[in-house]
Amino acid sequence: MLALPRPTALAPLRRAETASAANLPAGSQIAVPTGQIAGALRLLSMDARRMVATYELMVANQTNAPLAAFCYAVGAPQRGGRLRWSSITVPPLSSVAVPVEIELPKRGPLRKIVAELHADGAQLIVDAEPPALRRGFDAGKAALGLAGAGIVALAAGAIAFERPRVAALAAPNRVPSGATFQVAYAFGPGTNAGDYALDGPDGREIARGTLAAQSGVITLAVPSAHAERRYDLHLTGRNAFGSAEQSTAVVAAASAPPKSQPAPKPAAPEVHLPTVWLQQDTVQGGAPIVVRYITDAKTGTVKLLDQDGTERGSALLSERGSSILIAPQVDSQEDFRVVVVARRGDGRSEAQVPVRVVRNDITASGSAGVPDPAGAPAPGGVAGDPVALASKTFISGEGIVVSIVHHQPNLRVVLLDDSGQEIQNVDVAPDDDRVVLEAPRTTTDTRYTIVATYGPGTSEESVIHSVVVRAR
Repeated sequence: MLALPRPTALAPLRRAETASAANLPAGSQIAVPTGQIAGALRLLSMDARRMVATYELMVANQTNAPLAAFCYAVGAPQRGGRLRWSSITVPPLSSVAVPVEIELPKRGPLRKIVAELHADGAQLIVDAEPPALRRGFDAGKAALGLAGAGIVALAAGAIAFERPRVAALAAPNRVPSGATFQVAYAFGPGTNAGDYALDGPDGREIARGTLAAQSGVITLAVPSAHAERRYDLHLTGRNAFGSAEQSTAVVAAASAPPKSQPAPKPAAPEVHLPTVWLQQDTVQGGAPIVVRYITDAKTGTVKLLDQDGTERGSALLSERGSSILIAPQVDSQEDFRVVVVARRGDGRSEAQVPVRVVRNDITASGSAGVPDPAGAPAPGGVAGDPVALASKTFISGEGIVVSIVHHQPNLRVVLLDDSGQEIQNVDVAPDDDRVVLEAPRTTTDTRYTIVATYGPGTSEESVIHSVVVRAR
């Protein structure tokens, strides 16, 4: 039981032109970015002789900061009157039920009993019906009518709603162009997951993320622009019973630099890399990993990283929207990630996708233990393959003849080593019926990859052939 100070007199009341806290609508629960606050009042007893009512104040403070509670009676406004109140402090992350003595006005009507709960950046008003008063009678003969107060006592985890709810979404109305800004959010009880998405003026999504906590702050950024632009933020909460969404708009306005200061350095150009995908999510050791992407960048890199972040292979970003890495040999299946970095000037964008590499147990017969990847096409090619090879085994230094079965637009033949590095490439002319690559000089039997790519733009296709070059 907390010890309370005796009611203290405040300065004389004045008529306020705006609504006071006592005139605000009552509430029992509020959500703030750091948690929730709830409270209720319940009449315990009435001392008619002293004109003092004892109420039980119940407060649940689920925030990580203390809050202050002020309790007082509200009567008819009186010029020059004095308001007497009682106050307590509620520790963070706690629930209390404390009796408070509230001095009642000696004359005039009694409207209600009010408790103000003040937290950092938030205020909750809780009220209760006043006790029935019979002024002028002996205290022992006065009959007290007790009016029940509306009580909603919130303890941690005590309330769970069946359907999800976005309790709060607070974002600035305007932000400077190119600047970061913060958005506070809170989900209702029972909402166990959510996500957010920020859409640009053209409806294109420029940011997305998941939200595991029930409340918090999101830090976002908008691109630089020379004109005012509107961005739409969508917040979605989910649980087993469905989803709930709330949206708000943020306007980014470009601001001219002060005349007395030099113009700011132009922001780095925006690089778009909206999607990256693999031709196959699981490949055998030694097999090509075909990486496809869509980007407006002209330069960049494509890297294969293991679980420790060690680089196991790399290739250059291609304007054709496709690059090839070679999967390393593994003793058992391992998970890797392909990281695509697109660059244009000082701007850059990065995306990554997972890939699983499994052990390759198939070996080429008579090739001194050089693996022959599963699924290698038989001599002569396969249906739909624009090229064909007469053999899968060649001698170091001899010509590798690649026959053109049927022509395709932008047909190109590339020879890669086992690390995915390009050794030779030939663009196939419309009247070519074959092209010749030179088998690399090697002192040991080595596996190489021949890749035929064709098709316009992002719809490019790739066909892969594996060959073994034997030492002389």
